[in-house]
Amino acid sequence: MRAPSARAEVSAVNPRRGFAVLIVVLAACLLMMSAQAPARGGHGTVLRSWLLTATSPLTAAAGAVSRGVSGAIDHTAELFSARTENERLRRELEASQRELFVLRSRAQQSAEARRLEDAGAALPNVLGSVPLLLVERRSGTYSAIVGAGSEQGVVPGSPLAVPAGLVGRVVTVGHGVSRAQFLLDASAAAGARVARTGELGVIRGDGRGGLLLNNIGLASTIARGDLVESAGIDGIYPRGVAIGRVEEVARGGKLFLDIRVAPAADFSRLTDVLLLSPSPAVRESPEAIAAAAAKAAPVPPAAAREARDAAHPPATPSPAQTPASAVVTRPSAAAPTAVAQAATPTTPAPTATAAPSPTPHAARSEDAGRAEEPPVRPTATIYPLLTTPTPAARDVSR
Repeated sequence: MRAPSARAEVSAVNPRRGFAVLIVVLAACLLMMSAQAPARGGHGTVLRSWLLTATSPLTAAAGAVSRGVSGAIDHTAELFSARTENERLRRELEASQRELFVLRSRAQQSAEARRLEDAGAALPNVLGSVPLLLVERRSGTYSAIVGAGSEQGVVPGSPLAVPAGLVGRVVTVGHGVSRAQFLLDASAAAGARVARTGELGVIRGDGRGGLLLNNIGLASTIARGDLVESAGIDGIYPRGVAIGRVEEVARGGKLFLDIRVAPAADFSRLTDVLLLSPSPAVRESPEAIAAAAAKAAPVPPAAAREARDAAHPPATPSPAQTPASAVVTRPSAAAPTAVAQAATPTTPAPTATAAPSPTPHAARSEDAGRAEEPPVRPTATIYPLLTTPTPAARDVSR
């Protein structure tokens, strides 16, 4: 068998494969040469410059994508933070608006209170201005809820007024609010006086927005337009506060006139009222009033006390319980001669019974009651002979 020659082997090689090998060899040589050749400008080599030029679009694309993602993330974070900041600013704005509203309301209320107090300077004993929180008008009832209570010094019976005239009074007091009754209420009443004639009467509400003046006689000269003011005789309202003016006078029953009075205060526009100092009769407690009445009551005269003691005499003790050295220094009004002799042996006993010397308090009481009670005439009384001192003698000796 014949061996293949070298030429035959070369001709047997695939031409495409040889071309590829040639290209690879040339590219390798080119790369080696570019890696060693310096680039223009003296910065790096030609191969590095080619690589940078070839990869610059990819680098730019990757940078753009990175910047887009980073921007989206930052935008999302800023969006959430902006929403949070927006909510915080909204809450602060609402709080500021509420505070501004409250401050404006307080300033307006203070200005209104000062204006009301300045206008009502002529009223007696003004304590301050209080707001009306709720006004109730139904079925003859005219009342209101006042925005002041025991914390502000309000007590039951405190009068309420406006510069134009009297409004009503406080009937129930709470911790921060109170209930007031208007004069227009069907169950309200106050002592009244006609300023021109000086006649006294009772002003009452008719439950329909008007006032009635009662207890004015038929002989009165009261006329339409006369001023009606508080008389100060009811123990609640002060004297001299305007209530209204006479609107109509008609002949009523057999004794009194029917008088309608137009209120001086405009009850349909009440927002704030003036709180007046209560009457001393309202401020005083019932116990103190009873004590003062008892203290001012007259003391019964000595004769009445002696009659009371005679009606309820004390029990006579036994001789064993009575000291022998008891001395009588205040004889009874009808004591017998034997008792006086036994009590005072060194003094001659009088034949007639002597009246006791009254104490200074008793003397004053006798002078006070002398005009009220008739004098008590002494009567002859026969007492049995006693061998022991009287209870009065024992009391004095003690």
